[in-house]
Amino acid sequence: MVNSRYSSIIRSGLVALFVAALAGCGGGGSDGVDDGGGVVVPVTGLPSPDVSAPVSAAAVVAGNDTATSPTVAFSVLQNAGLPIASTASPLKVNFTVFSNGAVKTGLALSNVSFAIAKLVPGTNGAPDQWVNYIYRTESTASAPNNVGPDGEPVLASALQATTDAKPTAMAATQLVYNSQGYYTYTFATDIRDPAFVGNNLTTNGVTFEPTRTHRIAIQLSYTNTAGETVRVNPYYDFKFVAYTEGCTNADGCYYAVPLTNPATETRIMADVKSCNTCHNNLALHGGGRVDVQFCVMCHTEGTVDANSGNMLDMRNMVHKIHAGHMLKYGYSIWGYGSTEHDYSHVGFPQDLRNCNKCHSNTPAEGNPYQTAQGDNWKAVPSRRACGSCHDGIDFTKPFGDGNGTTLNPDLPWATYGHVGGEQADDSQCATCHSAAAIGGVYHIPVTAAVSGTAPALTTTYYAANDNRLPAGAHTVDYDIQSVSINGSRNPVMVFRILQDGARMDLNTATSTSDTAIWSGFYGAPSIYFAYSIPQDGVATPADFNAYVNTSLLGIWNGSGTTTNAGTLTGPDSNGYYTVTMTGRTIPADASLLTGAMGYAAMYQTNVPGYERTCGTAPCVNGLNVTAEDKSKAATGFTARRITAEADRCNNCHGKLGLFTETTFHSGQRNDPKMCAMCHNPNRSSSGWSADSTAFVHGIHGASKRTVSYNWHSTVYDAAGVSQSSSTLLSAIPGYTVSKFGDIGFPGILSNCENCHAPGGYDFSAGLSQVQNRLHRTAAQGTMAAAGTVGSLSLSPYVTAGTAYGTASTSNCNSVANCNQPNGNLVNSPIANACFGCHDGQTTADPSLSVEAHIESNGGGSIYLDRATALTKQESCMLCHGPTQLVPIKSSHGL
Repeated sequence: MVNSRYSSIIRSGLVALFVAALAGCGGGGSDGVDDGGGVVVPVTGLPSPDVSAPVSAAAVVAGNDTATSPTVAFSVLQNAGLPIASTASPLKVNFTVFSNGAVKTGLALSNVSFAIAKLVPGTNGAPDQWVNYIYRTESTASAPNNVGPDGEPVLASALQATTDAKPTAMAATQLVYNSQGYYTYTFATDIRDPAFVGNNLTTNGVTFEPTRTHRIAIQLSYTNTAGETVRVNPYYDFKFVAYTEGCTNADGCYYAVPLTNPATETRIMADVKSCNTCHNNLALHGGGRVDVQFCVMCHTEGTVDANSGNMLDMRNMVHKIHAGHMLKYGYSIWGYGSTEHDYSHVGFPQDLRNCNKCHSNTPAEGNPYQTAQGDNWKAVPSRRACGSCHDGIDFTKPFGDGNGTTLNPDLPWATYGHVGGEQADDSQCATCHSAAAIGGVYHIPVTAAVSGTAPALTTTYYAANDNRLPAGAHTVDYDIQSVSINGSRNPVMVFRILQDGARMDLNTATSTSDTAIWSGFYGAPSIYFAYSIPQDGVATPADFNAYVNTSLLGIWNGSGTTTNAGTLTGPDSNGYYTVTMTGRTIPADASLLTGAMGYAAMYQTNVPGYERTCGTAPCVNGLNVTAEDKSKAATGFTARRITAEADRCNNCHGKLGLFTETTFHSGQRNDPKMCAMCHNPNRSSSGWSADSTAFVHGIHGASKRTVSYNWHSTVYDAAGVSQSSSTLLSAIPGYTVSKFGDIGFPGILSNCENCHAPGGYDFSAGLSQVQNRLHRTAAQGTMAAAGTVGSLSLSPYVTAGTAYGTASTSNCNSVANCNQPNGNLVNSPIANACFGCHDGQTTADPSLSVEAHIESNGGGSIYLDRATALTKQESCMLCHGPTQLVPIKSSHGL
């Protein structure tokens, strides 16, 4: 994929394009200027051509950010009055490329690929669709290595929309640079001829309709003055207008004009910037396809993969890829080099019903990249779009004929087919499935999680998108004003809780059994105070290794235990309360003291459809509105170093911890800065470090690792029920295993700033803390026995059934508890983070393993006995420090 800095045209280059005439012209124009392809002919209604001087970059660069508004770049030449190409019939396009403030010269045909499509209005309820003018045939007979399911292609051949050809016969004339500072590209395909066949391409019977909206786009790549490769897909939406003056073509002559009302005359369902919040830089087909407005021109209705028989139109393909692991029939495409791309294991990193993550024209839904047709996902339903996720539907069969309708097999109608019966077209879709129902009922992103065992099951609903809550639901936010310790060294927090962004005071408790700190709610957040105390000879560790916590509910109603007891006063005039943990004291040698709020749920009990009914089993807790956890360093204490930020995580995750069908930590551990509070250097499981620097890297880098990341592998029996870790594998016929090693990161993995704040990964914001970081425990206690479910989670760096010293507490709380026992295996702190992704061979020397590099060159430790490891001095920063020879930041391409 391409580095993010190359994707912005305004930073690396600016493209200007004007669609030229489809014409057969004769004679000369009033100015008689030869444009390199014919004689310029003035046309009524067009600006007077002025090509007396090269195009000025300064005139168009200022204010024209084509990454934000790509069509601006395409209209520059038209606005500047550049000439219309005037040779015979084939479509010609004039365009200019600005790179580093100057006109880019020297482009060749290898730098460009052109596509052109028309927008055809939908009929019988179907949405509008782009129809390409140019097609190729994918023949599996002529490519015997192409194979489909079971080793055989499904189809002998298939038609696929594509880009224009570059025939050898046109090599010298197809792309011409004009001295006035622009290029002229001539199409090899005659789009006006529906029977055209040539250059292994065809127009496939598609008729030229000049009055329709058209789109022309370039797959453009070039090298700028810094030697960087720029890849962009500029596009221009327009209409053709006929003219007669000077036209000698019997079929008519046309020039292009911009749309007068783009909001209604084109189709833009999504902005690539929405895609790139997860994908960084969408870069497909070898890295040259970087904008979905280009993708939709080829991934059109009727485009099929011959090997699999799967449809490749944009809405079907993209939905199926993102819904992969939830599909009934899976989805595979055989791509370049006869390689199968199996998307049946792909998991969307947030609730799949967050359709507004990609599509939105409703600002209140929270997507900042609205597009004119962005609400079509709910306003214009179709069989193809809905069936792409709900792939059990067969719209040709009547209700009750056996094919499922939903992704949830537990629903009573899941196997009855389409409830609306047979549908020959899309004309009735919106009749039954209104925008209000699709967006506000059936696609509300609320995860239903079930816990416990029958009959004492508990269902909890988790709201995954604060911008699209069920009717009647409220948002909850925590606001910490200050954190401190009093004269008795009790930790103190001043806070308030907001409802829908406004002050909401707590109810008054009348007994220890009261549970509603707000009317209509059940439960309350927890309060934590995390800190560090001396450990392993480090007087002031730069990592949390201790915390105390209490339930706000227990202090509010007086039901807390002695050690978790406290006082609650307030509110003050601004609605703030003061909570003091009188049962706990902070040690005198503590550092990094930080208060945090959240981690336990507030359930709204009165949301229609999600009401709390917990009097008898099975229990429904209600709707967990999953407020974001908040934290603040205590007065007089240094804050823990900058690390990850919740907003960066939520670019992909929506609301950290919540997915379509599952949660982790009930969605209540959603502040990555404070994951390190519990996932600290002393926590491990199954021979893996459970420190946050290890498992977060291991999970997200799983697909790049040499050793599979099997931490917390889950074993399911044939019925899909998870099995306990002590169960023997031999007793589970037909079992399957789900592990983090199956996860693929959707963006550029080396871009640490996907998750980390600047300075939060390369120590440029906290280099002084490096020497005070603690070794990370990787193995402690006795490992699971071989042949059990638990053994499938074991790190390959440990041995099943072996004891690695005494299992110590991860929350040491006192200096005595922090004297970690020998016999444990540990990783040195920086190595622990790097080893999460880099666990194979080094890039610079493929014969050298990363482990050997860390231990021999960097003085670090990987799975060494604690006593041995503490005698070594990790020195990674001597080479990889922010100002050293190979800084962490630059070595990750940032």
